[in-house]
Amino acid sequence: MRTFADLHLIHPGHAQGLSSMAERASILGYGLVGLTVRGRPEDPESLRREFSERGIDVALRVDLSPSSRQELLSLLGKYRASFEIVSVNCANKAICDVASRDGRVDLIFFGSGPIGSRVRLPKEASSALEVNIRELIAPRGGLDLAQALRKVKWDLEVALENGMRVVASSGADGPGLMRAPREIASLLKFLGMSPEGALASVSTTPASLVRSNRMKLRGEIVCEGVRALAGDRWDG
Repeated sequence: MRTFADLHLIHPGHAQGLSSMAERASILGYGLVGLTVRGRPEDPESLRREFSERGIDVALRVDLSPSSRQELLSLLGKYRASFEIVSVNCANKAICDVASRDGRVDLIFFGSGPIGSRVRLPKEASSALEVNIRELIAPRGGLDLAQALRKVKWDLEVALENGMRVVASSGADGPGLMRAPREIASLLKFLGMSPEGALASVSTTPASLVRSNRMKLRGEIVCEGVRALAGDRWDG
């Protein structure tokens, strides 16, 4: 049975709002969510519990918005070991070049802004490109809906041209911005993705990303393509 995933739910800042989002995720049929929190959570298990009580797996996530290459590298060193998902908002080409190739980065995305300011992705990117549907539901950065549609379509085209994996998420910080997985997949098909690719972007692609990261955090994957056998220890 296919597990649907929304890897970008943003903690609303209060317990009641988080509970409402967990309930909404259950109604929409999600089995896995990524929850963005600020800093290192003091009690991560309490955050997971809101969802796990409803049968939903939770991966804790941090969204980095560095202003320079140096700041990005510093933030990765600080946060990578504490979160199951690390995403980077690519504000310029220098950050994009590093974030898309650095194995410590799982997802890259482009924040709202003028269409002409988009940066192109380098070849052989190791991270996945995330499309946040919130950009179409409630456009920000001065964009109207038509501009937001062009931006998301551009993002998808760049990812597909470069052979990047695509993860589609809601980017929601409240239940009203959350959408069903097949609804999100249908939107990506409308914007040019194949039916199989669109469905994978809300299921197998995000699920495999979280699974791989958990293995790395447990020391079961030494580096890309190399797994540690039972009883082995990695001290690198």
